[in-house]
Amino acid sequence: MPNDKKSDRSLDLTSSEFDAYKALYSRNVQLPCPNAPILDNLTKFVKTDEGITFKKFSKVNVQKAEENEPSTSIKRFQPHQEPVPGKAKRAAKNVLTRMNTVKGPLAMLQKCMDKNIRIKVLTRNMSGIRGYCSGYLVAFDKHFNIALQDVTEVWTRRKHIKSPALGPADDVDDIPQPRVRIRSSTSKTEECERFISKLMMRGEHVVVVIAKDY
Repeated sequence: MPNDKKSDRSLDLTSSEFDAYKALYSRNVQLPCPNAPILDNLTKFVKTDEGITFKKFSKVNVQKAEENEPSTSIKRFQPHQEPVPGKAKRAAKNVLTRMNTVKGPLAMLQKCMDKNIRIKVLTRNMSGIRGYCSGYLVAFDKHFNIALQDVTEVWTRRKHIKSPALGPADDVDDIPQPRVRIRSSTSKTEECERFISKLMMRGEHVVVVIAKDY
């Protein structure tokens, strides 16, 4: 009997000898208030000076938005998390678009190209003037890289070359080579001429551009 009394005290919630671990696994626990409501967790009640009050959570009425109605949900950001405004994408520029907006001396090249005016380009070598190319302008840029068509090239070269030439390339046999004509010659040099349908010149070879009948 003493063991039973001790056992009853360990299962009594109001006793100082209450054993919570034993009460969890025992079926003989008697609640002081059998009609007390069953709560899911401790957050559903609040202890105050007047007693214990139960918190009632109201159900949130979730209304489904119509398919055609736009969503009103807005993500909130802190000031340092705000999206950074982006810059407008610039239109792509290339040689053809830049030619139409050139100003200054390059505007003369644009006019020669639009009016189909023949130009004369003086070319240079490492020591001086090499010759000139005469043709119709097709394209150009601010570095004076020039594309011509229907080109007549005239240049001066030495008759006797100290260093031997490398010889013709083997992989260009199928490419027609322009015929070179000797216009005049001296004891040391000769003036050559050839016709090229299309020619691309780098700006570092250009000395000056002259417009014929400008």
